[in-house]
Amino acid sequence: MEMSYIIVPLVDCNENAFNQEVSKLFPLSNIVNVVCHQKQFLIVYRDIDTMINGINRVDEIYEYDNMIERFSRNHPYLDIAVIQVLGEDKNRFYDGFIMKNKKKVKEHSGMHNAYYPIFQYFIPDFDGSDLEIFSKDFIKISDYGRENENHTR
Repeated sequence: MEMSYIIVPLVDCNENAFNQEVSKLFPLSNIVNVVCHQKQFLIVYRDIDTMINGINRVDEIYEYDNMIERFSRNHPYLDIAVIQVLGEDKNRFYDGFIMKNKKKVKEHSGMHNAYYPIFQYFIPDFDGSDLEIFSKDFIKISDYGRENENHTR
């Protein structure tokens, strides 16, 4: 399994502020709003394996990094987290960074809970308890929501 996540913190009633723009920049991605430790985040994620095997749109995969930088450039005031997840269940590798105005301000990678430092940038006391975006159940439910709710949930 290879998944890619873009995490954007949201503030006060702007849960749909970026949906239209993100839908255009990342057309093969799911978009969901998630609350973690009373903070709201816009999560944009895609299953890279499915894209390569099922849809065969490799060109869009390569364009993905450019679109992340473009989104960051369009919103220079935002701290944007990007996390790549490789592997299954207990053997997962996380590679992540925080980007602000096209510059990486924090990077961290490793096995198991290596995404914690990325989320601790937004939530200093983050311990993983309120976040299930990396679980298979979350992905299945959100994929179902994507099919039934026109790419947002």
